[in-house]
Amino acid sequence: MTKGIIDRNFSLLLHEAILPIFTVTAFFIHASISIKFAFMRWRIWNRFTSCILLIIFGGTFLLFIYFQFFAQQNASLKNSTTNNLNQINSSQVQKIFSLSELAKYDGKNGNPAYVAVDGTVYDLSSVFINGSHFGYSAGQDLTAAFHSRHNSSRLSGFPVVGVLK
Repeated sequence: MTKGIIDRNFSLLLHEAILPIFTVTAFFIHASISIKFAFMRWRIWNRFTSCILLIIFGGTFLLFIYFQFFAQQNASLKNSTTNNLNQINSSQVQKIFSLSELAKYDGKNGNPAYVAVDGTVYDLSSVFINGSHFGYSAGQDLTAAFHSRHNSSRLSGFPVVGVLK
């Protein structure tokens, strides 16, 4: 939507890292004010309920921050380590695919769904259902289509099965 206005990587940063913080902050502010007014209406708003509300919302907000920044970083580090190991293992014995050979792995009739991106062939059987994913078919070089919708890190968790020549 912002093609040519905002850089794609900056847009992804905004949507994946910054926007969730503002959204959750607004939610916590809205919810805490609503609960405060409800407690005042029920005449149970005092220092004790104020402290309990602060502890619950503060703790939940800190957990969100932890999961947003630290847990995701650990998961992405694990995925990149797994991808590096896959690439090391596959670089030792990489199968070389031609376009006609790659076409055999179309994800249909029990075949795995292989897709080439930037000269590397990935097993995307979990993504391509019956050989199709959002109108694209497996068994092809989908470099341009992939980069028009995803960044390169999307492939980090998928096994590398060879190279396209």
